[in-house]
Amino acid sequence: RAQRIDNTGGVIRLVGEGGNTISSGVIDASAGDDQSTGGDIEMLGDRVALFGDAVVDASGATGGGTVHLGGAAHGSGELTAEFTQVSADATILADAGVSGDGGEVIVWADDSTWFYGSASVTGGSESGNGGFVEISGAIGLDYAGFVDATAANGELGMLLFDPASITIIDGAGPGTNDGDVPDWSDPNPALGDFQISEQALENQAATASITLAATNDITIEDLTDNTLSLLTP
Repeated sequence: RAQRIDNTGGVIRLVGEGGNTISSGVIDASAGDDQSTGGDIEMLGDRVALFGDAVVDASGATGGGTVHLGGAAHGSGELTAEFTQVSADATILADAGVSGDGGEVIVWADDSTWFYGSASVTGGSESGNGGFVEISGAIGLDYAGFVDATAANGELGMLLFDPASITIIDGAGPGTNDGDVPDWSDPNPALGDFQISEQALENQAATASITLAATNDITIEDLTDNTLSLLTP
């Protein structure tokens, strides 16, 4: 815990180079007053995970902070994870409370990322825009989570998926690879190409502006309604 008490503190770094960096508790770098932005949280290592009902909080009254799990945006930074996992009951927060923009949440892996939890980067209740979330595995990705980048009095924030390949399939289910939690005793639990259903994407578009990027291909399979709409309702 390194709760923010001014505009320069509130930095938490958990680094496990050469091993696993795992939390199943609360990591709190949120603002400790009504004038500060949220702090900065990094979890870095070969394998990074939030298990159980873990909470990572970098929210602030005047703007959200940053949360980086497994690396910075697009896999940049001094140390990147090979595999990163966020379990279904885990929560990541980088919200703006009253004013300011939502923060930045990056969940990255050089190989595969499993994201089943929730991430929130909402804008302030009185002013401010939604923040930015990237959930990517450079090769594989499994997504059955939820991102909230809304803003009560501002613009919707962004959710970026950026794996090697993306296939959008017909149907209403999550449409991810197989939904299996990875076996961390497996030396190579790598995923295949990222698959997600039309309905899952359209549901997520209600709370975040979605950007799809891929190193290789983005494929849209035959859809029953012949329409993929990622416009916010």
